[in-house]
Amino acid sequence: HLPDHQVVVDVLGGASGGGITAALAFFALQNNVEHALLQPDRKTFHVNKNQNIYWRVWVELTEDDILNELLSEQDIREGYIPSLLNASFVDEVAETFKKYIESSNPLEPIPNYLNPRRELFLTLFNVTGIKYKITSQSNALKDQYISEHRDLGHFRWSDEYEGDGRLEISITAKKNLKVLLDSAKATGAFPVGLSARMVEREAKYIWDNPYFQKNGKFDKNNILLGQGITDESDTFCTSNGDGGTANNEPIELTRDLLLNMRIKQYGDVDPDVNMAEANDTEKAIEKMKLSNTSTILIDPFPSHDFELEKPGKDFAHLFHYVPKFLFSLSSQLIFDAKDAFDAYNVKSYGLHVIAPSRDNAEKPEYAIACGSLAGFGGFCSKEFRIHDFFLGRHNCQSFLRKYFVVDLNEPDEENKQCVQSVLDAYKANPEAVKRFSYTDETGKVLVPIIPDVSLADPVQTTLMNNAD
Repeated sequence: HLPDHQVVVDVLGGASGGGITAALAFFALQNNVEHALLQPDRKTFHVNKNQNIYWRVWVELTEDDILNELLSEQDIREGYIPSLLNASFVDEVAETFKKYIESSNPLEPIPNYLNPRRELFLTLFNVTGIKYKITSQSNALKDQYISEHRDLGHFRWSDEYEGDGRLEISITAKKNLKVLLDSAKATGAFPVGLSARMVEREAKYIWDNPYFQKNGKFDKNNILLGQGITDESDTFCTSNGDGGTANNEPIELTRDLLLNMRIKQYGDVDPDVNMAEANDTEKAIEKMKLSNTSTILIDPFPSHDFELEKPGKDFAHLFHYVPKFLFSLSSQLIFDAKDAFDAYNVKSYGLHVIAPSRDNAEKPEYAIACGSLAGFGGFCSKEFRIHDFFLGRHNCQSFLRKYFVVDLNEPDEENKQCVQSVLDAYKANPEAVKRFSYTDETGKVLVPIIPDVSLADPVQTTLMNNAD
């Protein structure tokens, strides 16, 4: 009783913990994953700890309570202090992920819901930096230099390098597996708290990637990676911190990659400009053509309303001004205002957000057990991590069932092009409508774009609320 329309995952990406999860899914979506089962009493559960890589990485970690490990002196035996907390557990978890990849038995053929050339990106805060040479017409100072610290590990599921900066990786092509693992460690390297991470890539993956070419303005002649790096196979090594430091919600980057796929791989978007040289305004116009594409943001700590404080005389006080100034710097780094404004323009494409929600929790950060200690609460107790694992899955199921939906009887005047295949599939399959649809408080019959196949009975609700 499943509708026969097709939904394809093209791009996975993220920052910090979201980037790590994206890396896990990049491989696990092509494997059979035995999902954890929560019993009706909502207390007991069954899980294959070794087979479910999401559980193994996020719930098991290395111990139930890893506070003792975090406070261990193990990481300072080399004579220096790399971070406030001992981050050796990260290497152990990364080794678990590596063994999972090396021993995995991917589904063949590749499932239809996966793009066989899907892409993965992990945002990085490159402390080392990438140097750009800017040449002006001034005789006094012809060459100037700037440093870029927003970086990313950018991968494609492929056996061969395709010349566009994406690091090729697959089950059979593991040349860049270490780069992926190091990038995953780096994107989650919480500043000061957890140690910085080194990432080594061949220079061609920087020089050839449009992200670093800045709309075609730069190439290997003015993207400088350090002394001695002149050949595309030379190794470029960087020190990196948490990817969320400089780009915490990389929605706009996701849209750029999706548009590139639609143009070059699917061929169903015909750009009016040369995208390699297009400016931001031209790109924004082209991205409005992403009419049948959705970006789903999974955000455990979404922003919420706040009051702007009117500055008084105390703002001039050094000990009041400095904390405010540092907080402002951090906020400006985490979100690029222009990108955020473009990304959240609901008129141009479908953006959906999954945030923590639980009965009697006023804010998302109150819903998750690991939200304490600025997100480090999960290190205190395995029970916290178990709670959030199942809460996250429950929230996702509710999102798919009741929010990522379309009106089965949309008015004719509505633009149905982006969801026509979904509507046709359900209308041709009344049993699927009976199983997966529900009627909201206004009488609309809503059907999910991605049906939750674990749903045995129809959704027993007529209200869209935030309780789940």
